[in-house]
Amino acid sequence: QFGGVGVHLTQNNPNELREIVEEQVLSLTIRVLEEARRTCPVGKGPDAGRLKASLDAEVDEVNGRVVGRVFSDLDYAMIVHEGRGPVRARPGKVLGPLPSPYPRFVRRVKAAPGNPWLLNALKNTSPYPVTEGA
Repeated sequence: QFGGVGVHLTQNNPNELREIVEEQVLSLTIRVLEEARRTCPVGKGPDAGRLKASLDAEVDEVNGRVVGRVFSDLDYAMIVHEGRGPVRARPGKVLGPLPSPYPRFVRRVKAAPGNPWLLNALKNTSPYPVTEGA
């Protein structure tokens, strides 16, 4: 038995095996998506909740492997997740306009640490060991 389904898995029934694997990967991917939405950082201002709303999931076959992905298509999602280094304006230029309560224009901003909520959602949800960078 695998995943509550009784099937004799052999090379003679690869379609049944593929269906079982796809169901298991889809189930885990949905659980990771739900955890990611629950723990996604939500900023302030008019775009609050936009990152959380942008989270999506898919299951696909890649090079003969069934792969589940949880992702966001927003440009700044990677910056929130991984962080960024300090930003400096070019000589004679400024950064801005910035939202309140910051000064309207500045010449540099400090580094921002990452918040790897997607990785943490996978670690908290997966029944298997999760290694970073693999």
